[in-house]
Amino acid sequence: MWWLLALIVLFLTWDSNRKPPKTIVEQMKTDGLSTEKIRRYEALDNYLHYLHRVSVETGVSHLGKAQQVSLTIKEEFPRYNFPEHALLLKEISKVVNGHKGAHNL
Repeated sequence: MWWLLALIVLFLTWDSNRKPPKTIVEQMKTDGLSTEKIRRYEALDNYLHYLHRVSVETGVSHLGKAQQVSLTIKEEFPRYNFPEHALLLKEISKVVNGHKGAHNL
């Protein structure tokens, strides 16, 4: 029975030493991107989130503009993956003008 307790302690110790994954911005800093380039990413990312929020809250889809912003991000930052952007675009695409369909995901 003591071995089970030792195994649990070992697991908890190992798990607590793991570092959380870096955010995209932290990774960009580690990769040596300029402050200007990082600010550009943050501005585009914030705008994409804004378009998502406005689309969901008002029921008016801004999918076209959101797709353009997402494409700009992908083109300007090709070394990085942005899976959350695909989720935002999917939610915006479910907004039917005049209906807040994205809330029903």
